[in-house]
Amino acid sequence: MRYEYRVIAAPKAAPKAKGVKGVDERFALAMAEAINNEAAAGWEYVRAESLPCAASGGFLSRKKREETMQHMLIFRRQIGHGAREDYLAESPPPEAMAQELRPVETGPADPVDSAAEPRLGPARRDADSNVRPIPGPQR
Repeated sequence: MRYEYRVIAAPKAAPKAKGVKGVDERFALAMAEAINNEAAAGWEYVRAESLPCAASGGFLSRKKREETMQHMLIFRRQIGHGAREDYLAESPPPEAMAQELRPVETGPADPVDSAAEPRLGPARRDADSNVRPIPGPQR
């Protein structure tokens, strides 16, 4: 089985919510919302990780490099072989597909009236046409 992974930043703040008291409960609600949003898109929660990240201080900063801890949520979903099995389970058997692909009987071809079809090529003015120039200033 092969998996594809997705990593998102964990919530840093605990937003206020109606009926939820305490920072720990608000933070748990924020985490649950983040996990449920990804699960709705087909991602399975794997774990949370804290990883060091080195960042430069900026152009005018006195600190050259600063290392901070970044908190990540890791998700995965199955790809490859399992997805192919799901597709094959939903597809019709080969016999049914062969019936759908049988050639269609058509009637005799209609004779084409070549005089009724327009000719392709450069445009030209016919002698009997009623084409007049649009009035306006001469260019």
